[in-house]
Amino acid sequence: MTSTQNIAPVATGQYLCDTLQACVGQPASLELTFLAPENNQTTVATSSAPSLASWSEVANTSGIIASVTGQFAPTEADLGFHEVVFTGTDDGVPNLTSTITMVIEVVPPPSSPPAITGNTVICAGQNTTLTASGPYSSFLWSNGQTGPS
Repeated sequence: MTSTQNIAPVATGQYLCDTLQACVGQPASLELTFLAPENNQTTVATSSAPSLASWSEVANTSGIIASVTGQFAPTEADLGFHEVVFTGTDDGVPNLTSTITMVIEVVPPPSSPPAITGNTVICAGQNTTLTASGPYSSFLWSNGQTGPS
């Protein structure tokens, strides 16, 4: 006796992990592939990211191997956590769908390190004053000092 039970598409891709981070101002893209377990099936892939206004699908192919690629350009308004939902639906009987949800954390862009000036060549027992500058509201030095010098 042969089983005719359908098997849902299988998701595969490099982003099948916990939370991904994207920096404000750095465009990002995600791709996910769904494999149809049966040779004679066609799988259709889709994606959605309702809380990321700039999310758009830039590539989408259907078949025994279906893939979908989306991209977005994070802005300051996107700071925080978002879900991107990928689905793969086969044309088996009955139709089955696999759903993969990826969590994206949009973070501020990396800031540049402070500029530190002063005499950095001293001998044991000597003192020096170093001064930090940059777009920072506070500083913490290894000796416990909290000002810019």
